[in-house]
Amino acid sequence: MRTALLASAAAIGLLLAPIPAAGQDGQTHQGFWGSLGAGGGWNLSQNLEGERLSGFTAYARAGYSLSQRWLVGADLIGWGRSENDQTLTRGNLSAALLFYPSTRGGLFFKGGVGVASVEFLVDAASSRRDTGFGSTLGLGYDLRLGSRVYLTATADWLFQDVKSLETTNQLAMLTLGLTYH
Repeated sequence: MRTALLASAAAIGLLLAPIPAAGQDGQTHQGFWGSLGAGGGWNLSQNLEGERLSGFTAYARAGYSLSQRWLVGADLIGWGRSENDQTLTRGNLSAALLFYPSTRGGLFFKGGVGVASVEFLVDAASSRRDTGFGSTLGLGYDLRLGSRVYLTATADWLFQDVKSLETTNQLAMLTLGLTYH
């Protein structure tokens, strides 16, 4: 079901975005930018049964273009899994910096530091939630769809250090989204 929704959103975005004109290449980074997307991810720490859990991932990013190569903003990215009436969610809210090595290509690298959040919900009466330090590293690619609209594929790695839950955790995530530069 989630895969179908993601594929549908990407297809609708492709259909609604204007096709770039011939010779209209390179990236346009000016002023405000924003991006929304979803995909899948893996909790790289093993659970008690020795499994690495997979789950749904979503993100929202927004900020300002400092130049054609440097963008600054906020990066909110989360991961969740629900099974047997138990829900585990993890997320990071980071101040992020994105770097595009080339003004003509869509490849970018990103990094950020901020707050990590972890919540484990067993039922309505029993949950544990706390925050700690979080950092994000990633790389991605913007495929131009229109004058300022891009299809964005991203691979992210999240690090979370939440002392009160006695957990240090890492997450790997793959997402597909739409970006406006």
